[in-house]
Amino acid sequence: MSNEEFQKLVLEQLSKINARLDNIEGQVKENTDFIGVLLHRTEEMDAQLHALSSTVDKLCGQVNNLENKVNNLENKVNNLEVQFNALHAQVTDIQANMATKEDIAMLDAKFNVLNNRLTNQEVEIYRLKMAR
Repeated sequence: MSNEEFQKLVLEQLSKINARLDNIEGQVKENTDFIGVLLHRTEEMDAQLHALSSTVDKLCGQVNNLENKVNNLENKVNNLEVQFNALHAQVTDIQANMATKEDIAMLDAKFNVLNNRLTNQEVEIYRLKMAR
């Protein structure tokens, strides 16, 4: 092989290598751009995740607050239930000891009898005083 042929062969190989390098450089640039996009998207997702984490923390606080309020309401309901039962017992006692219409009518009749006796006694006392 002559020097000229050898140079030609080397130039052909260098051209092929340069073409391959150009292709690799294009792929490297494309990969670098893609990695840049992925990094940007990752930063956006990190920001969204942070916002969601803050929202979850806030919601957890609200849930805890609501649980406390529910517990307080349960305690108040339990206290009211105890008070209601006590009042119900008192009402039952009052109803058991309360006079009926028949009881009142009987007492009224007895008062009338006693009132008549008192009137008769007063009349008798007055007659005795006059007879003196």
